[in-house]
Amino acid sequence: PQAILMGDIATYEEGINAWRAGIDLLGTTMSGYTPQTQEGKSEEPDWPLLRSLSGAVDIPVIGEGRIHTPQQAVEALRSGAFAVVVGGAITRPLEITRRFVDAIENSACVS
Repeated sequence: PQAILMGDIATYEEGINAWRAGIDLLGTTMSGYTPQTQEGKSEEPDWPLLRSLSGAVDIPVIGEGRIHTPQQAVEALRSGAFAVVVGGAITRPLEITRRFVDAIENSACVS
C-alpha cells in the first residue's frame, strides 16, 4: 500500500485503463516501441499521446521516449508533462554522436 506505481504505456487506451485501475503515474515510455505503435513511428516524442493523456487524467503524466534535446524536454512540459525522462539522450554516446554527425552531413554547410 505504500508503493507508488507507474504505468509505462504505449497508447491512449492503455493510459486510460491504467489510470482507471488506480495507477499513480503514467509514462509515455512505450509509445513507438510496441507492435501496435510501430507503424508511422517518428523520431519525435509522441506529442499527441502526451497532450491527450495530460488533459484526460488527474494523475501525473511523465514525458518519456525519444526526448533527445533540451527543446523537446521543454515542449514535453508545455504539452502537459509533470516531468520528463531523458534516457538515451544522455546515456548513449554513440547515439548522441550520430545525431550530431547526421545533422552536419544533412546540412547545407557540408559540400
